[in-house]
Amino acid sequence: MRVTPKTDEELSNVWNGGWYPATIENAVETKSKKGADMIVVTLKVYDNDSGRSKEIKDYIVDAVAYKVKHICDACGVLADYEKQIVNPAKLVSVNVEVKLKITQDDTGTYPDKNEVTDYRAARNSQPVSDKPTGVSAQQQRQAKKSAPDQDVPF
Repeated sequence: MRVTPKTDEELSNVWNGGWYPATIENAVETKSKKGADMIVVTLKVYDNDSGRSKEIKDYIVDAVAYKVKHICDACGVLADYEKQIVNPAKLVSVNVEVKLKITQDDTGTYPDKNEVTDYRAARNSQPVSDKPTGVSAQQQRQAKKSAPDQDVPF
């Protein structure tokens, strides 16, 4: 069998803490274990330095108010947030930036992992590999403004 040698760093799926570009791949409304409304967000996060990407799930609950507000702002739906309702479908396919931290399991049962601690609007950061199909909230707003009022016949 042929193998491709990897360093420990290449084998690790835990990235340093900091801001990374990401695309929201999916967002589903559900209930938390405590019965609170929750949106489960699936992100594809990109490391421009290494060219790698990975999937991370995040759990948006009203109890972490700053995170709810920041994801809405990053996705261009702050008006919905201010009306006290967030439609998960409006979050999907939007490019954002996420702040990651490393979470350690104190019991040693589970390996270290990355966790999303915050969101902000994408700042023209394009991944170097696996380019996302989504667009930033700013690009979506600009496209709506410049779109013609009539349908284009094809």
